[in-house]
Parts: sequence; structure tokens; C-alpha cells
Amino acid sequence: MNNLIHPRFSLCGIKYDNDLVLFKEKLTSLFKTNEEKNYVDDICDFISQWIDDNPHILCHSSGSTGVPKDILLPKTTMINSARKTGEFYGLGEGSKTLLCLPVQYIAGRMMIVRAMTLGWEMDIKLPDALSLENSGKIYDFVAVVPLQLYKGIKCLSFYKTILVGGGAVSLSFIEELATSDIKSSIYISYGMTETASHVAIRELYPHHSNYYTAVKNVSFSTNDDDCLVINAPDLNPLPLTTNDVVKLIDSHNFEWIGRRDYVINSGGIKIHPEESEKILSSIITSRYIICGEKDETLGERQILIIEGERDDYPTLDDFMDSHFDRIHRPKKTYYIKSFPLTATGKINRIELLKMIK
Repeated sequence: MNNLIHPRFSLCGIKYDNDLVLFKEKLTSLFKTNEEKNYVDDICDFISQWIDDNPHILCHSSGSTGVPKDILLPKTTMINSARKTGEFYGLGEGSKTLLCLPVQYIAGRMMIVRAMTLGWEMDIKLPDALSLENSGKIYDFVAVVPLQLYKGIKCLSFYKTILVGGGAVSLSFIEELATSDIKSSIYISYGMTETASHVAIRELYPHHSNYYTAVKNVSFSTNDDDCLVINAPDLNPLPLTTNDVVKLIDSHNFEWIGRRDYVINSGGIKIHPEESEKILSSIITSRYIICGEKDETLGERQILIIEGERDDYPTLDDFMDSHFDRIHRPKKTYYIKSFPLTATGKINRIELLKMIK
């Protein structure tokens, strides 16, 4: 795979010259903190996989289409995806780009693949909420999650094209953008690990659209449940059925309606309610559910709804503090005297959510 690394590819001004050990040493020397050096390690570990003789890359699903799983992606699929991105945004060799996403998942990995395939000159910054803070350098392209977009609003004009993924962008932020004089083009992506990143794009700014549009050689259909079916033969040989309910406009455009399952997307982190419910089962004896609630900053937040009274569980907050990390701890707890049930005796989630609203 060495011959597939473009000669213009560089990270933080350091060109790759077929010596990964030396490349890593030079790159690591630019950073001071252990966290930054570990990030460089992750990046170089991925490059090592890219240049080996294995035609596949083992990728880890974030869980947006179900339980997180390992997916073996052909390198040719990832290259095809990278070329689609370059063609769509007009990003050829020498494009100035920024990597500020974790490289354990497909979005960060594809930024590196795009850079290696297309010959980008890429800088790297730790993937945190303040990644877009800028000292004045202009970039052609960056991919971010919504929280990075929100926190970096004062610096967005330093980035000509911004691709947002990993969660919904809040309506209040979209309204704020509409009245701004930001000099960027901002798009929301739709994709997943199985398709090696995005297969559709929705423009957010300066022109706002409600519809996702397919990238080259991708088309869409729906199944009997109105869930999106992706047809992308150069990315996935078989049609891929998702859990996303959509309104199909035509074979190349759709409007996203919502999830068919209950995965909670909180600030780009996929949380599976079943995992939290299992932890809580040791303390809550009545009926309860974990679900998502709209949140202006995170897109969705994880909430806990319990059948009963607050006084029934005086130690619940202390329990959650000690059993959940900051990301996975339910952000709010509601108490409902009596849960609505379906005809089969199951909790009626739709009616229950109406009650807490």
C-alpha cells in the first residue's frame, strides 16, 4: 500500500518518506503533553495498518446502527470514499486540512485516508471541544462533531469548508448561523462505518437545506418500515438497510425523520439505553426506562424515567455518581406515578415521553 500514499501527504509539515519510524519520531517531537503524544501514537498506528499488506482495515462501529461491532473494511472502499469527498468539495493535492477527531472510529480514520490518498497537507489537534480555536491559519477543510462546532463558532471563518457528523445540530445554533457573517460553507454528513464515512450531504450554511443529497455513485430507497436503504456498489457490494426512518424525495435525496431504535446520540457519543438500564437494575425495583431527550448543546441527552416517587429512591443520585462516568450518567431523572402501557403490557414509550413534556 506504500505506493498509494500521495507524495504531497504531510502531517504538521512533516512529509511521509516511507520510513514510518522516523516519521513518527519527527511528528512526536512537535508535541509536549502525553495526551498529544498518545494521539500521535494512535495516528501512526493507523498509518502502520494502512501500509501493511492486509487489504482490509479492522474498524470499530460507534453503535449508530445498533450494538457496536467490528467491521472489516476493504482499503479500496476507503480509497473510493476518500476520492468522493475530494471530488465533492474540490479538495485536491496540497489542500490545507485539520484532523481533530479520534482515530479509533471511521470519521477520524477517513480524514487520514483522504489526506494520504489525495495528498493533503494536514495539521492535527487534540479531539476536544476547543479543537477549532485558531491562531490565524486558514484551512480548506475540517471534519468535526457538533460540540466542536458550537464551541468554535468565533473561529469558523478560518475553515473554508466544515463537515459536521456524529449527531444533530441544534435549531438554535442554525438560527444563530443564519444571522452571522461567517465565511465558511458548513455541511452535515450522513454515513456510517459500513460505508466508510458519509454517503450523503446536507448543506447547513450559508444555504440551509432539509434534504440530504447522495454523493457520487450512491442512490437510496426505503423498506416497508420507511427505513433508508443505501445503494453504494463501490463502497458496499450489497444494499445496506439502516434503522433511520426517512422521507424519500427521490433516489438521490431524502429527509431524515428519526431513529427506529432507541440509541441516544449525545454530543456525538452513542449511548445504548440497555447498558444503562442493566446498571440501574441493582437499585431500582419499579418500572423504569432510559431514553433520549432533546438537548440544545448535545443534540440529545440521556434521561431516566421511574415509575414512583422521588422519596422511593433517596440514594439514587449517589449510586449513579459512583456507577456512571460523566458521559454515560443520566442527565435528568423524572418520576411518573403510573406508566402508560401498551395492549401487551409493555411500557408505551411514546405516551410516556408525551407525559414528561
